[in-house]
Parts: sequence; C-alpha cells; structure tokens
Amino acid sequence: MGQFISVLAKLLGIMALIGFLTACQIGQPLPNQDLVQKAIALQSSLIQPELSRQLHLNEKNMGEFQIHRLQITQQTPLTIQRLPAFRMQGTYDLVFKLGSHAIKCPHSSFDLYIQLQSEAKTWKLLRPNTQGWFSYLIE
Repeated sequence: MGQFISVLAKLLGIMALIGFLTACQIGQPLPNQDLVQKAIALQSSLIQPELSRQLHLNEKNMGEFQIHRLQITQQTPLTIQRLPAFRMQGTYDLVFKLGSHAIKCPHSSFDLYIQLQSEAKTWKLLRPNTQGWFSYLIE
C-alpha cells in the first residue's frame, strides 16, 4: 500500500508539473496580423535606403507603401537567445506610391523572425547577421 501511495504521489507531481508548464506557454501572447504587418513595414523601412540607392532615387522621394491582404501561412515557435520567438511566413500585396504613380506587387512573400521580450509587453523584429541577430523594436 505504501508503494502505491508513493507512485501515486509521483504521478500527481508529474501531472502538476506538466500543467504548470502548459499554463506558462498558454499565458504568452501570440503574434497577430497587426503585429506581422508592423514588422513587415519596419523591415521595409530598414531596406529602403539600399533600395533607393539601387534605383538611383532620393530617399525623401521614395514615397510610401501600403500592405494589403496579409496572409500568414506558417508560424513556427522558436527560442532565440533564451526568449520566445516566431518565424513568420506568408504573403501580402504591396502598393508602393511614388508621386502620382502606384506600383503594385501582388503576392509578395515574407519570411521574418519576431521575438517577445522578457516582460511580455513588446515585440522585436530580428534580422540574422554573421554574429547573431540584429533586433528592432516593433512599434
């Protein structure tokens, strides 16, 4: 009878630990479409200087862009530098306005990494580099 109680106590302890770990995962916010759209806009603004240089345009005249029909096709949970992160993949339609002209790029694909910060209130866009990751606050 004593051995049965010991096994039962261990089993209950394991079940409690599993429940605790599951509750920790459930309590974390997940990325939504609004966050991904902001991350895509941030990533686009980071590459805009290089793009304007390649197109021989003045950065001030680059215009603005709009993101439409965002579709997340894959969301992979990861841990990067001991913090929860997600690899987000999908497509969107990009409309780039340059003066009176609009350039449409339908079905543009995205593949980006976003990370929840330790206080679980802010997210960062992560971009890989040779030393690890560059991180940018998503506002």
